Amino acid sequence: MPDVATLGHLNLLEFGREQTRWSEAGRLREEDGVLLCASGSSIPVALNTAMRLYDSVEPATVLAAAEAFFGGLGRGYTVMVRDEPVDDDLGAACEAGGLVAFNAPSGSPEMVCRERLTEVEAIDVRPVVD
Repeated sequence: MPDVATLGHLNLLEFGREQTRWSEAGRLREEDGVLLCASGSSIPVALNTAMRLYDSVEPATVLAAAEAFFGGLGRGYTVMVRDEPVDDDLGAACEAGGLVAFNAPSGSPEMVCRERLTEVEAIDVRPVVD
């Protein structure tokens, strides 16, 4: 059974795929161990992402794939770097390539709920119409 950090990362990969599928304008590519998700939005932060599918994928492969894919779309992107030692090389390569860490130094952790939440009062969610 994978550890919690691995399960969180696998969940984030699947969320990236699904978020991309939500839009007819979304573009999804998986090749050479890299997942590239271009959502229907051109906002680069978290909506257009490059992620390693496997820990063994070289940082240069991730960055080259991201540049080619998102450059072809004429938009920026986010390289998702885990706060785990396995991604230290990817983080260093991003910095060396001039990419800026977003939300540093605390980062945005991949989150997991390890226990059932206590019951909460239901809320009413409605679209804003004016």
